[in-house]
Amino acid sequence: MAPLVNPAKSNASLPSKSSVTLVYPLSQLAPFAAAGQDSLSTETIGVGYVLDILAEPAFKGGKWVFTAGYFNPSAGVKRGLLYGKSTTGTVITASAEANGFFNAPNPSGYLPDAYMILARRFLEDIQRHGMGNAIKLVEWRHNGVPGVVGDGWTYHAKGIWITAPDSKYPSLTLIGSSNFTRRSDQLDLESTCVVVTKDPALQQNLAKEIDNLKKYTSESTIESLNKLVAQHGWRRAMAVRMWLAFVGNKL
Repeated sequence: MAPLVNPAKSNASLPSKSSVTLVYPLSQLAPFAAAGQDSLSTETIGVGYVLDILAEPAFKGGKWVFTAGYFNPSAGVKRGLLYGKSTTGTVITASAEANGFFNAPNPSGYLPDAYMILARRFLEDIQRHGMGNAIKLVEWRHNGVPGVVGDGWTYHAKGIWITAPDSKYPSLTLIGSSNFTRRSDQLDLESTCVVVTKDPALQQNLAKEIDNLKKYTSESTIESLNKLVAQHGWRRAMAVRMWLAFVGNKL
């Protein structure tokens, strides 16, 4: 497996300009690592290199989209998104109704509310970092049946799309199994690819992919997420918070 090269931190020569699309495979093999051993993973480092691009002065004006159905971004992912000071971005996550555990028996039934709390905390982090006007969080919700909440459609998309400052369409994306969560980072086996392309047709298809994901979204705020968590009463809200404090690192 060829290592992912970060041009900003390496003197290695870049591929020929004639290359149209490059694919870098990454893996997350942390469960196979013995105590005290290297994590045997390239995904955490590779994703970190990708998100480092957002903080580069030359990337001022760039755009990104990040999505994870189960929203609990790892520390590295969160840091990369929040430190892209000169970029604008959109985070897409599942609404409570579009979570696969919606209406499940407890404690699994706490999961949709737990992810709402995590999304609210991320919005609070955005405000603390002065990125309130640069990053927005939207929820995916499919109400295909009028008057029916949670009509059976769930959301489990995951990925990152990055558009350069001088481009109309994305030229970099991440595809694979990772949810980019703390669990994926520490406990799961994952396989991901970084795709970098100059192909205009592929770039346009990546843009269409984003448009399709945004089709059933609406913007969330700290206030709206607080209302969602509180709508089932303070006892349930407290139970969810206590449960989240115990299992948060495993979501």
